[in-house]
Amino acid sequence: MLFAYPSTRRAGGRPRHRGRAAAIAALVAVLAIVLSGCAPRPAPAAHPLVGKTLRVVEHELGRVPSPIYDLSAPIVNVKPAFSLNGPQGDWVVVTACGAMSNKRGDVVVGIIPLARYTADLWAKAEAGGFDSLLAECSKR
Repeated sequence: MLFAYPSTRRAGGRPRHRGRAAAIAALVAVLAIVLSGCAPRPAPAAHPLVGKTLRVVEHELGRVPSPIYDLSAPIVNVKPAFSLNGPQGDWVVVTACGAMSNKRGDVVVGIIPLARYTADLWAKAEAGGFDSLLAECSKR
């Protein structure tokens, strides 16, 4: 059995529902604009130094950031062992705050050993999950 559907075209060849389709499209566009204002705002991006080694940070800033906090104990449960005399490439920034200008002491960083830096820690650092460990960073 063959079903016959009513024609969607008028006698002049134009579609019957052109006005209705345009009205629906306009309504959808207006709703999208209105509802986008109600959507939650994305979290602020992590500081641009998060995830970089201390050697890279020193190169980008043109100096060693100050102060530097070794956050090994609260994050990866190892004794803090950072020293400015040691290899800077062995440490990764997990939290940072401050302006990246040339003024001394304007960037605060929290670091952990690069060997202990996992994908899970990276994700948490990128989300600002360690900012609360530094008084300077938790105020932003």
